[in-house]
Amino acid sequence: NVNNNAGTIELRMDIADAVIVNVAVDAKLFAAQTSEFITITGQPSSTTVVEGDVNATFDVTASTNDGGTLSYQWQVDSGGGFGNVTDNATYSGATTDTLTITTTDTSLNGFDYRCIVSSDGGAAPLTSSSASLAVATAAVTISADPANASVTAPNSAQFSVTASTNETLSTLTYS
Repeated sequence: NVNNNAGTIELRMDIADAVIVNVAVDAKLFAAQTSEFITITGQPSSTTVVEGDVNATFDVTASTNDGGTLSYQWQVDSGGGFGNVTDNATYSGATTDTLTITTTDTSLNGFDYRCIVSSDGGAAPLTSSSASLAVATAAVTISADPANASVTAPNSAQFSVTASTNETLSTLTYS
């Protein structure tokens, strides 16, 4: 038998004519838990930066059907499990949809980041997938050494070298 009175579903089953089982479920509570949800449509992506070169950013895109306002909390795992990120000299946007890492040094290499998205409209929080930060050490590569030169005074000699770097620099200084 199934009865539906005032938002409650009651199931009554007779099993082998000897045992009676009654189950009552609040249909309104069940509907609220299953029909209101958060959807993450853009997951954070792993990124690689060169030490000290540029900021690293992680983004999450989400929506909800519960009519509420979304809130965000970024977390970091530096090897001991995830913990909340707070805004400081290294991080900004800890409670927004974009986390910016403003100090990209090699001590952050291999850290994982994820975001917990919540809504004040009643939907259950949802955690994004994690994304990794790789921080490469800045390196200069010399591809052509200077050649020997012989001159007599008062003449001058000119030397040149060809070098490149994996870092964005406006000038390379040689000494």
